[in-house]
Amino acid sequence: MPTGPEIRPLTGDDGEAADALAAEAFGAAPRPLPGPWPAPGTRPWGAFHGRELAAVATVREFGSWFGGAMVPTAGIASVAVRPEYRGSGLLAPLFAALLADARAHGEVVSGLYPTAPGIYRRLGYEIVGELADVELPVAPLTRIPAPPGVVLRRADGSDAALHQAVYDRWAAAQNGPLTRRGPHQRPFDGHDTVTLALDAEGEPVGYAAWGRTDGYQGGAATLTVNELIALSGPAAAALWRMFGGFASIAGTVRLRTSGADPARLALPAAPWRPVRQWPYGLRLLDVAGAFSARGGAPLDVTLPFRVTGDGLDGSYRLTALPRCARSHASRSAVTPVPSLRSLTASGGALTCEPAADGGPVFTGRGLALAYAGVQSCANLRFAGLLSGPATDDERWDAVLGGRQFHIRNYY
Repeated sequence: MPTGPEIRPLTGDDGEAADALAAEAFGAAPRPLPGPWPAPGTRPWGAFHGRELAAVATVREFGSWFGGAMVPTAGIASVAVRPEYRGSGLLAPLFAALLADARAHGEVVSGLYPTAPGIYRRLGYEIVGELADVELPVAPLTRIPAPPGVVLRRADGSDAALHQAVYDRWAAAQNGPLTRRGPHQRPFDGHDTVTLALDAEGEPVGYAAWGRTDGYQGGAATLTVNELIALSGPAAAALWRMFGGFASIAGTVRLRTSGADPARLALPAAPWRPVRQWPYGLRLLDVAGAFSARGGAPLDVTLPFRVTGDGLDGSYRLTALPRCARSHASRSAVTPVPSLRSLTASGGALTCEPAADGGPVFTGRGLALAYAGVQSCANLRFAGLLSGPATDDERWDAVLGGRQFHIRNYY
């Protein structure tokens, strides 16, 4: 009698087989197995048919910013199924096991970059944003005047904390960015060349991580900007203007960005052309835990609701309060950053707990879109992802809205 696949966490003895399967799936060249394996902060899982490893997926332990609070996140990476077993239904039991384990580890939401969104929608994920590479010409950047009060300088090893502080301040004001803390964090997010923007008091107000990789091509080369974060208009202008200085040798800037990037507002009338995009999917793992970890608008309101589908069935009550009514530090599973206390305190605190039936009914995917703040209740209803009484729709939009969704790390 045929039996189902064996699903289990992978150990060091499985490393070579798992790495070979992932390399085959993503077209990577053969390489020595990176050590140690599994890497710190990762939890790889596998599905076996007999002794053969048929599918793999890895949970990466992250934190993400939502509503001004840091939310424990299970990032899913390196999902691969051996070609002979594709279409045989391995992903559903594999994800059921690794997501149950993620809940046990206190991770309340999960994100991934789906190669086939339709497959992952069946697993409860919905597209809430995207990481993108865009290209723009260098020549218009030469027309940006030098902004007063901003000084640029090259960062060195002693500036890692300044770089992180700029990212923290920007990321905490969005929904979605990784906190860049924990075992995956590298100084300067792994970039070698970083230029800092400093204000008149010498405080960091922006940075650009960039590099030149394709030589000198008589003005046709491409300048790669891995990230540009600015906390002021003059900082953005100064950084863009610096790249205009490459106009004699480079014709194009390629920037990695996301969403409606405010850095674009400092540009002259230059084209902004997407050349590559990576959709990002999100799902909730623990409804009460996810909302209790997330921040919201500083309102005083109680919202009953229900969830159906995607393993999240239940009835709940969401309560929003000004943050001073409850300490964020006491309810977050991620240690707050001391320098951000004044920033996160400007939002509101949320609590969520099981309750009697009542209120609107979200599908699991609809709830992910509302949680990320990327779709209004009206749009969720148009898409068939929200039903029931609409009395509280404007309150839901007010509590969860107000922050753009951005993701700046591919994993």
